[in-house]
Amino acid sequence: MQDETIRAELMKRGLKQRDAEHITQAVCNNCDVFLTRDQDSIIARHRDWLEQRFPGLKVRLPSELVAEL
Repeated sequence: MQDETIRAELMKRGLKQRDAEHITQAVCNNCDVFLTRDQDSIIARHRDWLEQRFPGLKVRLPSELVAEL
């Protein structure tokens, strides 16, 4: 079940609806990592805030995750 409050918060921060839905689903499923290739609208603009707001979630490009592993 997706938390509509989180989705609304993400959209209020400027994320597109579809991006907000995907991130909300990752948060609700207690994912450790949210992988995205969307460097401009997610990584550059929102990664730091997302990782502070949801401390258990890392937002990474696939290449970054591979480098970390």
